[in-house]
Amino acid sequence: MAYLGFSINVVTLLALSLVIGVLVDDAIVEVENIVRHLRMGKSPYQAAMEAADVVVMNDDLRRLPETIRLSKQTHIILWQNITLALGIKAVFLLMAIFDDASMWMAVFADMGASLLVVFNGLRLLKTAK
Repeated sequence: MAYLGFSINVVTLLALSLVIGVLVDDAIVEVENIVRHLRMGKSPYQAAMEAADVVVMNDDLRRLPETIRLSKQTHIILWQNITLALGIKAVFLLMAIFDDASMWMAVFADMGASLLVVFNGLRLLKTAK
């Protein structure tokens, strides 16, 4: 079976080498980031905390379901924000194509979309408590 002149095995190997390359690159960047923090005089603990994506600050694992719930809620709101912002952009693109939108309307819509996205994201603060 071939795709674009390559066999599936070759495509699979190329994809695997790309993924491994990205992972190795990320690891190198993270090590460099931690070394940079260490050179700034921070402790290894502080350097690792600043380089980490997620840090569990206490040893109470009963709070882990709350963290997972909050991350799922964040993921949902993130996609809502992306959809909202791109939807408003698409509406004004269509209006501009049909010559129904002025520059000021687009500017106010863009600022309004920014405010809606920020206020939609602030809903997470209410549910985090």
